[in-house]
Amino acid sequence: MRTKLFLHIALLLLVPLLLTGCWNKRELNEIAIVIAVGIDKVAETNDFQVTFQVMNPTAIASGVTGGEGGSNTPITTYTETDKSIFEAIRKVSKKVPRQLYFSHMQVLVIGEELAEEGINEIFDFFDRSSQIRLTTKVVVARETDAASMLKILTPIDKVPGESMAKKIEITEKSWSETINTEIYDVIKAMVNIGREPIISGAKIIGNPAEG
Repeated sequence: MRTKLFLHIALLLLVPLLLTGCWNKRELNEIAIVIAVGIDKVAETNDFQVTFQVMNPTAIASGVTGGEGGSNTPITTYTETDKSIFEAIRKVSKKVPRQLYFSHMQVLVIGEELAEEGINEIFDFFDRSSQIRLTTKVVVARETDAASMLKILTPIDKVPGESMAKKIEITEKSWSETINTEIYDVIKAMVNIGREPIISGAKIIGNPAEG
């Protein structure tokens, strides 16, 4: 009798373990999906200027786009500066009405001046981050800053970050001069003695204001 009672109690204690559910779920209307991140260096203060390209699901679903700064644009960009990338992400919460969500991030754009100074601190942060995928593609903004590049709207693909990621993949296959470099590739090259990371560059062609 006691044995059966003990088994029943043990079974009742084990069943709740199988019913944990989505304890850490996030509703779509509570998050801001970050598609691309751009990082520049502010020469005067030596701070990091971090720009976030955030998807606007409503505009993408409706298929309608508006003018500059309009609510119907497929993306919105937010910029914040601080001594560290982590603090810049925390500070930008004052501007974004939702929690930034980095799991769908497609591209990391590094400003040319920052790339020339050194990128160790940047990739140390991304290597430690639990949310950002190491398969995110990396490019260097040539003859401009990363913030300006993330504000350019693109034809065909509505989301510029996704468009840039696809261009990197396609041009690597059809034109060998372009290299598809991911965050993991950069980190791997940096930690191995005798190797240096190779990152493709990207330029803005045409009038940035129109873009």
